[in-house]
This record gives sequence, structure tokens and C-alpha cells, in this order.
Amino acid sequence: MKIFFLTFFFASLCLATGGHVGNGGDALQCRKDASNRFDGYYALDYIATLPTPIGDDGLRAVKSWKESSQRLISLLRAKAPSLAQSFEHFVSLMYNTSHAQDRVWEPSPFGLTPLDDQRLTSLIPQNCKDSVVLNVIQAVIRLYEPYAGTKTGHIIYKFDPDLLEKLEKQAPLQLSFLLVHEWLWDVSPNIERNRRVNRFLHAVATENLSPEDFTAELVGMGLAIPQLQGAEFDENSCQGYPITQSEFDDHFPQADVMANWGKVSVSRRERVAQCLSESAGCDQTWKEPSIPFTALTQHDYFL
Repeated sequence: MKIFFLTFFFASLCLATGGHVGNGGDALQCRKDASNRFDGYYALDYIATLPTPIGDDGLRAVKSWKESSQRLISLLRAKAPSLAQSFEHFVSLMYNTSHAQDRVWEPSPFGLTPLDDQRLTSLIPQNCKDSVVLNVIQAVIRLYEPYAGTKTGHIIYKFDPDLLEKLEKQAPLQLSFLLVHEWLWDVSPNIERNRRVNRFLHAVATENLSPEDFTAELVGMGLAIPQLQGAEFDENSCQGYPITQSEFDDHFPQADVMANWGKVSVSRRERVAQCLSESAGCDQTWKEPSIPFTALTQHDYFL
């Protein structure tokens, strides 16, 4: 019998959905129906966030992934530069096959295993279902380091090359939704938030927002923008899902688990440096604060 003793000293615990295999870019296959205009392949993010089944969807039309990615890079450079750097890095390594880079794309010509990671709160049109089951086609799967066996910071993307090629030719906006969906996991592991951000970034209206209003919208959706990050010990900055008992048991199915939550507290000390000149040495001493600072107090945490 294996017993794991776990002691947690941080403010909050987060668990991104998808377990060992990360959330993937899902596509829906919709069949022509008189009730709506959907016919063909669509990104699940697009369908799940559509405000109306008929009429203008408010999104910027694009002719290719390259056109869409360049638009998004320009948008982020102008309004949220710290996000632009992350997105540009993602785009620069699209379809890279060298393991010397930190993003590797591996084709799966026979398709990908469906994942139950939709966490949908909105209903899906009936013509995008097979009876009562969604016609979900996994387009891209992100493999996290422990599952893929890569070193820390390296991510493997398994993708369906035929489907992505078909979307590039027939529905480039849907392809853009799928690929931006993959990038968003770099900055936010909350799927509901990511779907809202995905539509926001593809919308025409965002182009006319000031940088302040643009970032205010993203922050309002719960996205933590790097230069606007709060204190790292703020438990509200956790962007994942609280770990439930069942999810924890799923991660350790063969073990008896005991957890010691302990008491979480943080104190600070200040370093005082007194320098007479640039060439003189500095007398560095530690100075205790006049008023003890406690950043965190005991909480009830959920596993």
C-alpha cells in the first residue's frame, strides 16, 4: 500500500481541465438544416459563443490563417503588447517538427481520440449532433509535459492534418478559432473564459477599442494580463478550477491519500542598503518591518 502525505503551503490550488492530456481544439460537423445556417465544419468555440444563429456574427472575415494571425498580432501589439509576444511565439512555431524548439506539432493522419472536455453551458444546434451526441471531431490535442515525456516548458501538439487543411481551404475563420483556442491555454486554463476571449479577439468591434478599454474587457473576463498581474499570493489570481475530491482521486487511483492542509501565512522582511558613493561598498542589513505583515490567513481549501 502506498501512502502519499501532501502538505500545501500556497494560497490556492488549481487544476486545468483535461487531466494528463490537455484540452484540445474541437470542431463540430454540422449538417444543413432550415433552422440555421450551419453546414460543414465549425470550431466548437465559435458555435458555443454565437449570439444569434442568423445574421452577422460580428467577426472579422479572413481569407487564411496567415491573414487572421497577422491581424491578431497587430491587434495585440497595439492594445496588449505582453500578450502579443506570447501569441507571436506560438505562431512562429506553428507546425514545427524540431524537438529543439519548445513547441512541436505531430500529425495524426488517422485522427485523434475524442476528449470529454467541452464543459458546455450552452446548447448546440441539433443539426450539429448525431442524435443526442455532439459530432465533435478532435482537431488538435495539447500534450502536457508529464504525459508527453518532454522536459519542462516543451509542449507537443497532436493534430489532424486533413481536417486542418480542409478548414484552411473552406473555413479559415474556423481554423483561426481552433488555433487561437490552443494558444489561449498558455495564458488561461479556464475553458469558459477562453471561449469568450476567443470570440472577443476575432470580433470587429475590438479593433476600435482603446488599449485601456481593450485590457479592461479582458480583465473583466478574468484574464490575467502579465503587466497587470496582481500579487502572486492573491488566491483570486488562480485561473484554473478548484480541485475536487473526485478529480484528486482520479489522479491517484491506486493509492491511499492523506492531505495535511496546514496553516498558510506569509511575512515580509525589508533589506536596507546604505551606500556612500558608487565606488563605496554598501552596508546591507535586514530590517524587520515595524508592523508585522500577514498576507494570508488560514482558509478552508478544496481538494
